[in-house]
Amino acid sequence: MRASDIQSWVGTFGLAVTIVIVLIVTILAFTPKIWEQYKKQKEREQDQMDRLMNMQDEHLKTVTAALERSNVVIEANTKIVEMNAQTNEKTQQALTKCTDTISELSNKIEKNTDINQKVYTEVLILKDNVQNIKEKVS
Repeated sequence: MRASDIQSWVGTFGLAVTIVIVLIVTILAFTPKIWEQYKKQKEREQDQMDRLMNMQDEHLKTVTAALERSNVVIEANTKIVEMNAQTNEKTQQALTKCTDTISELSNKIEKNTDINQKVYTEVLILKDNVQNIKEKVS
């Protein structure tokens, strides 16, 4: 081997070694920073995930509370509907009794009207008789 070849080889090899050393130093210098940024990013992502999970938990609690209130309202409405059904049944019975009573009263009024008509007719006859007697007396 000649000196120029060795020199060329050492120069090329030296340049390569220098580049590798510079790269290793650069990697070693920036690796902790990159690692710290990576860890911070992971922490941010975890914090974001925790906030989202907390928001979801709060939303779930809100929805659950709304559903519970809705169930209470549904129960109250069911009781009211049941009470209305009972009231309607009693009202129906009362209306039937009232209708029967009105029918009975109507029949009695009809009978009384017939009796009143007969009495009125008799009174008119008596009035005519009294008038006739007055005329005979005078």
